[in-house]
Amino acid sequence: MNRLSQTLVRGNNNFDLIRLIAALMVMLGHSYGIQAAKKEPVLWFTHLESFGSLAVYAFFMISGMLVSASFANQSSTFRFIGLRVLRIWPGAMICAAFIVLVVGPVFSGLPLSAFLSDLQTWRWLFHNALLIDPVGGPLPQLFEANHLRSLVNATVWTLPVELKCYVIVLVAGLLGCIGSRRRTLAVVVLAVSHWLFPEPARGRAQPAAPAVPDAEAGRIALRAALVVMPAFLLALTDPASYMPIIMKSVSLGRQSCTTSARGAARELLGSTLFGGLLAIVFWFALRLSAHLWMFFLWMLLRQRSRLSL
Repeated sequence: MNRLSQTLVRGNNNFDLIRLIAALMVMLGHSYGIQAAKKEPVLWFTHLESFGSLAVYAFFMISGMLVSASFANQSSTFRFIGLRVLRIWPGAMICAAFIVLVVGPVFSGLPLSAFLSDLQTWRWLFHNALLIDPVGGPLPQLFEANHLRSLVNATVWTLPVELKCYVIVLVAGLLGCIGSRRRTLAVVVLAVSHWLFPEPARGRAQPAAPAVPDAEAGRIALRAALVVMPAFLLALTDPASYMPIIMKSVSLGRQSCTTSARGAARELLGSTLFGGLLAIVFWFALRLSAHLWMFFLWMLLRQRSRLSL
């Protein structure tokens, strides 16, 4: 079985074919909405996904792998940033300018002078050229007779999301997560653990706690230190690998005023062992098929986020 790094080399994969199929899926999915036709087959069957959403998953999955590989292969961080800027902004600027200067004056219901002097026109150009949300909004009296009224180049909504993903890749690379199996697995386990054990929803503001006597405050501080200190000493050997344990122990240390030291230690040990078990499971799963497993995890996380809404 080829390694993922070998598969990402151009000529060793079928990414161009996948991109072509995904682009056709986007066109097919959008055709139903533009014509106000019945629901497309995928949306009718799943009531959740569509041709377009599945295609977007494919685009982002491929882009994530290739952009991460690009960061690993570049000689400097500034070169990586420059390539990302040249990749996305020139095309967006030319497209936005063409729509405002050519498409708008030809198809708008306003006279040319009124269209170009409208503040909404230049606000649209600013947001869509620089890819600052919101993008793909309306232009003055343009496409008002369409079923999706006044939506001009609305499909660029994915580009600001892609920019944020570039930033995530950059931060992950600077932290050493790209190219390091241990750190990558630590981040994955931390994300999955947060998904399995989300923070409780915030309710009404609680009344201020009464002042704690000095003796009691010292005892609470000592108990918090006892919770955090073992993980801190362990992390001195390899801070990057044990970063999730540090974060968890600090969280438990902050909660030590409401729990016993024994309970905090039990929770720390149990969560650490469970995180290690998840790391082993995902490690063997990723060895089987990194592409399919990461796609499955992304679909699972998106399904859960939609259901929670």
